[in-house]
Amino acid sequence: YALRERHMAPIWAELERRIAADAFSGQELTNIVWALSVMGQFHGPQFALLWQASLDKVADVDQPGKKLAQLFHSNLLLQAQSDQEEKEEEEDQDAKKGVKSHRIHHDHRWALPEGIRELAEQSWHAIVLRETIFSRFHGQVSFSLS
Repeated sequence: YALRERHMAPIWAELERRIAADAFSGQELTNIVWALSVMGQFHGPQFALLWQASLDKVADVDQPGKKLAQLFHSNLLLQAQSDQEEKEEEEDQDAKKGVKSHRIHHDHRWALPEGIRELAEQSWHAIVLRETIFSRFHGQVSFSLS
């Protein structure tokens, strides 16, 4: 799913323009966060801007729903990918030094604020347990993240 930087540049520019114009709904932002997370496009300041915009849009949500579930799903995916990348980088560095470490990794860049996190997790569980899974891939991702 990875796109080269030159392919992503116009996408990021358009996302930044639309975020600045407040042109996305909360659901649209969480969907974009999820899609870019799946594609591994979560590095750099543009994704951080998108992540913050999605948090800002759902900050006033006080009941479970799909956008919170999508945000929680994205959070799990981002944590897993970020932690895996960090672990691989450290293992490469340790291999060069000839040592073996067993560090626990956890990337806090994508943490959800506590009030949002609880409601988002409830939303995710309610949807995962209730809705029909439409694809085998979605089912595998949902199962592995639960």
